[in-house]
Amino acid sequence: MEIREHLKNLTEIELKEIASNVLTTSLAVFRDLISSKSISNEKRLPYVAFLESLVKIPDLITNFDKEKIIFQLIYIKHILDITNISDKEFQFYKNSIYCQLTAGDYENIKYKENINSKYDPLYQYLKSTKQLNVTLTYKEVEEILGFNLPNSAYQHQAWWDGASQHTQSKAWSTAFYTAKPNLKEKKVEFTRL
Repeated sequence: MEIREHLKNLTEIELKEIASNVLTTSLAVFRDLISSKSISNEKRLPYVAFLESLVKIPDLITNFDKEKIIFQLIYIKHILDITNISDKEFQFYKNSIYCQLTAGDYENIKYKENINSKYDPLYQYLKSTKQLNVTLTYKEVEEILGFNLPNSAYQHQAWWDGASQHTQSKAWSTAFYTAKPNLKEKKVEFTRL
């Protein structure tokens, strides 16, 4: 189902709740981005304009204009789609907003690239578990995946870094988990964000 259609099918109360949650999350994201020293002044201008547009949402919620709320929410998703920042916290916010807009239906959002990866079985496993912490041996991860992990997974903490844009890290970060490996014991602890 397309996001616009999904949002149109919501009740007034549901849409207001989503708009409020997305507003709060978006303000936090872009406040952090604008104050970041890693973003140049010319790149900050679109974000400032975006923040100004977010200010309209409370009035739209109060006076309930369904079409304008849906337009604003889709506009927010569009901004997130074109924002290419690999920061771990930003990716969490982005996932959170996508989840709110799609009722958690990740098959219909931009992260579909993760679904098509060879690490998809790990993503599916983590997505389906209800546990806050999941500790797996490397062998158990390999059984879930159906293939052996590369040597770098056994030798380097960085392979498990969720802030990276590597395919394997999207398997757990898209499922809202962080990974903390124990190279010595050949285990990894996944913790829900």
